Amino acid sequence: MKLTEGERRNPLMATLIVGWTEELAFLRVRNDGPLTHDETLTLRGRIAQMKVLIALGDKPPVIEE
Repeated sequence: MKLTEGERRNPLMATLIVGWTEELAFLRVRNDGPLTHDETLTLRGRIAQMKVLIALGDKPPVIEE
């Protein structure tokens, strides 16, 4: 998914990124605790999902031809 410059600059996006960043930090701390193999896999999936969401706020890289 790609967002426009206006969508990335929207104040709501900034608020969402703050929330996703806090959730990512929480998940990382939880991942350091004792978990079963299945719990670890699930948690790593959620961590990857948070990283994708947070990256929505990044400017897309400039690709020169």
